[in-house]
Amino acid sequence: MDATLRRATEADVPDLARLLIIAAHGIIDALYCDLVPGVPTEKLFEWRFTQAGSARSYEYCWVAQQGPQTIGMLHAHPMDALADTPSDPRLTADRRAVLAPFVALGKAARGSYHINAVAVALEYRGSGIGNRLMALATSEAQRLGFADVSLLVFEQNSRAVALYRRLGFEIAGRSPVVPHPLVHHTGDLLLMMRRL
Repeated sequence: MDATLRRATEADVPDLARLLIIAAHGIIDALYCDLVPGVPTEKLFEWRFTQAGSARSYEYCWVAQQGPQTIGMLHAHPMDALADTPSDPRLTADRRAVLAPFVALGKAARGSYHINAVAVALEYRGSGIGNRLMALATSEAQRLGFADVSLLVFEQNSRAVALYRRLGFEIAGRSPVVPHPLVHHTGDLLLMMRRL
C-alpha cells in the first residue's frame, strides 16, 4: 500500500476525531452522543484534539495518507503526560463512568509509552497500514527512551488482541467494561504491554 505516514496537523483534527471514534468501539459515542442536541458526536469530540500542548492534542498524532485522503491514524504519548491534560468540562460524571476501566488500567501503565489508538478506515484494513502505525509507535517509544509500550484493548476484539500478541504484547491487567448501550463490547478491557 502506497501510503505516507506523517505527523498530524491542526487541519487533520476532523479526520482524527472520525477515526478515533471508530477505534473506540462506542466509548466516545457513550460520552458525547446527544450532549448538545443537533451537534454530531464527531464535531463535539474534535475539542479533544485542539488542546495544544496536552497529550490528547493532535500534536501527539500521526496520520496515514493516500493521496489527499486520510486513511489511518495513530495517537500515542507518554502515559504519565495524561496527568496534565484537561478533561472536557461538558462531560458529567454519569457520562464519564464508562471510562472507569481505562482509568484503572492506565494507573498500571504508568511510566510506559502509551498507544492510545490505532485506527484504519474500513476499506483499507488488512493492507498493512495498522502494522506500519504500530511500528511507528514502537520506534517513537525507543527514540524517546521508553522501556515499555502499553495499550488498552477490549478482550472481545479478538482480531486486535491477536495482532498485538503477534507484535510481542502480553496481557498485563484487566478490568470489567462498564456496560452501556452504545459500547460495542462487554467483558473485560485488557492492558497489554511490550518490553522494548
